[in-house]
Amino acid sequence: MPSEITEMRMATAVTMLEAARRARDPLVRVQILSEAQYQLAWSLREAVVDCQDEAPRRSWADIGNAIGLPRETAWRQFRAGGPMVTVKPYQSADSPLSDTEPQPFTAETAIYAFRDLAGNWFGPADALEEGQYGLGWLDFHPPNASASRFAGQQLLVRHGPWEGDVTFHAPQIIEKDTGRPRRIRATYEVIDWLFGDGQTALRQAMTRVARAIAMTPNTNTKLVELVDKATRAQNPDLRVEDFIAAAADVAENAVLAYRDGATLSRALLDLERGTSAVFVYPDGIGEGWTLTRDGRDVAFIDELLRDVEGDLCIDQHAIFAVGFSYGGWMAGALACARPALLRGIVSIAGGGPNVPCDARVAAMIVHGSNDFNEPFPSGEASRDHWLAANACSKKTHAVGSCVAYEGCAAPVLFCRHEGEHVVPDFAARETWSFVENARR
Repeated sequence: MPSEITEMRMATAVTMLEAARRARDPLVRVQILSEAQYQLAWSLREAVVDCQDEAPRRSWADIGNAIGLPRETAWRQFRAGGPMVTVKPYQSADSPLSDTEPQPFTAETAIYAFRDLAGNWFGPADALEEGQYGLGWLDFHPPNASASRFAGQQLLVRHGPWEGDVTFHAPQIIEKDTGRPRRIRATYEVIDWLFGDGQTALRQAMTRVARAIAMTPNTNTKLVELVDKATRAQNPDLRVEDFIAAAADVAENAVLAYRDGATLSRALLDLERGTSAVFVYPDGIGEGWTLTRDGRDVAFIDELLRDVEGDLCIDQHAIFAVGFSYGGWMAGALACARPALLRGIVSIAGGGPNVPCDARVAAMIVHGSNDFNEPFPSGEASRDHWLAANACSKKTHAVGSCVAYEGCAAPVLFCRHEGEHVVPDFAARETWSFVENARR
C-alpha cells in the first residue's frame, strides 16, 4: 500500500485532473494540467520514497527501469530534494549510455585521474592499484573551455571501476595499449579540473542556496538579488572570478535572510512580543515531516511537549499547531493523530489530511490562489475536510482577511489571497485573532 503522503499527493493530482476535465476554457485547462503535472512529479517522488522505505528495498536500477530513466538520473533527481520528472535525456549513438548499445551503470571504466604535460596528476591517481586500472590518451581541445589550463594538451588518463560520483559526460580517449578509440565516463572531480577550475563544489552549493531562496517566503529582497546575480554568474561563458565574487557577496550578506532561515518562515514572530504565549519552533528531519499517526514526528512532538511542560506553565486546553507548506500538512496530521492534544491548527500553503480522520479541532486554512508549489485545490480540499469534520454550514461571514463558517463545532476559517507559495502579510494578525477566539 502507498504511504499516507503518497496517497495525499495522488489524491490532490486526481482532483486537479478532474478539474481540468471539467474546465471549459482551454487556457484554464492548460493551467490546471500544468499544476497537476507538478503535483504528479511530487507524487512520483513520494512513491520512490516508498520504494526505499518498504521491504523489499528496491535498487536504483529497478527504480530507474520502472520510471524510464537511467539509474543515475533518477538518483540525482531524488537527491536534489525536488519533484521527479521523467524526461529522457538525448543520448548520441556512440554514447556508452546509448539505448542502442546498453551498458551497465556500474562505471566500470570511469576516468578518475589524469596527468598533464608537466607530469602532475590531478584526481586520486593512487586510488586503484596497478592492474586494476587502464591507461589512455585524451586530446583535450574543448571548444567552450579554451581558458582551461589543460586546453591543447594531450593528457594521460587512468580509468577503472568507480563507485563514487560519476558523470554522464563521456570523453573519447585512445587506449594506450591498443590504440583503439573509446568513450569513457569521468568522475565529477575530473570534469571539475578540466572545465570548472576547481569550482564545482561552490557551484553546487550556490545552486542549493538559490533553490532554498526560491522556496523560502519573505526572504529579504537584497539577498534575493544577490543570489540571482550569483546564479547568473554561473554561466560558463563568464569569468570564474565573477562567479566567485558574486557568491562571496551572498555569503557575506546571508544575515539578511528572513530571521534564521528556518523552514517555517517566522512571519509569526511578531506575535511573541507582548503576549503570554509560549512559541516553540520544531524542525522535522531532512526538512520534512513523517505524517503517519504512529510516525517518528508525532512521537517527537509528544516528547517535545513533555519537555516544555516540565519547564513552563502550559494551558493544556490552548495548544495550537501552526505550519507553513509541509509544516501545514504536519499540523493537520498532528490534529488527526492527537485530537485531544490540540485546540486548533493553522495551515499556511499546506494541505491534507487525505486520510480518514474524525478529529474535531478549530482550523484556519491560508492559501494563495497562485501557489504553484502547493496548488490552490490542495488548500480547498483541506478546508473542506475541516468543514465536514466540524459539521459546518455553508453560511459565512467576513473576519478580517478571511471568511468564517457558521454552525461549526469548532471554528473554521478560510483565508484566500492572491499570492504564491508565501506567508501573506496578514497571516500573523489573523492567526493571533483566530487563536484568541478559538481558545475561549
